[in-house]
Amino acid sequence: MWSFALPPLTDAALVFARIGTMIMLVPALGERIVLRQGRLLLALFLTLLLVPIVPLGEIPRGSASGLVRIFFSEMAIGVIFGMALRIVATGLEFAGHLIVQSLGLTFAETFDPMQGGQSSVLVQGLVLMGIATLMALDMHHVLIAAMIESYTVFPPLGWSMSEGLAQWVLLAFAKMGAVALGLAAPFVLLSLIVNGALGVLSRAMPQLQIYFIGIPLVILAGMALLAALAATMMTLHSDGLRQFLRLAGF
Repeated sequence: MWSFALPPLTDAALVFARIGTMIMLVPALGERIVLRQGRLLLALFLTLLLVPIVPLGEIPRGSASGLVRIFFSEMAIGVIFGMALRIVATGLEFAGHLIVQSLGLTFAETFDPMQGGQSSVLVQGLVLMGIATLMALDMHHVLIAAMIESYTVFPPLGWSMSEGLAQWVLLAFAKMGAVALGLAAPFVLLSLIVNGALGVLSRAMPQLQIYFIGIPLVILAGMALLAALAATMMTLHSDGLRQFLRLAGF
């Protein structure tokens, strides 16, 4: 006969408060295109697995106010963890907007189900490629491992909202900017070179219709460069998340 020992309800609630919040926010696992029911089931499944092994410390079970305080503290840790990773992952989307601006594709927009509004087709394509690459490179395993490691970095009873919060957020924004500029730099440079050459050509031949030549040329060169660099860009995007987790102590 199999026998099952159900974990205490308070332990499960505290683990779910942190893990569930993280699952709803982290890249790949917490995307809006993933069904909410699927994310909820994943959070519940991870909670049942992690309750027996994560170090919760001496929880004041007899104090309702203490439990409520710890519960909201765990949710706050989950929000900070998830939003920090989301900020870093947004570097790919930011790079996409820079590429769109450089190639003159600003008006090529359609409805974006992940953002709930209008967005560039190119940006949507890059974001979907980024999500697929994260899953293909097993980044979801890395993220789940980081969630477990968060109990060592941010203990339930030994962490305060002010401790390291500013450095954590600044590090996330710095990494996002580095990823975005690194991914978009070749396209910005291409746009400068092509437009500079067209500017010189327009001065040399004023009667030439530079606008009708330049726009298709920039778009064609940009698409060719994107096809050549797409795989490298996705790898750099996933590496940026890994580096951020290492720098943050995970």
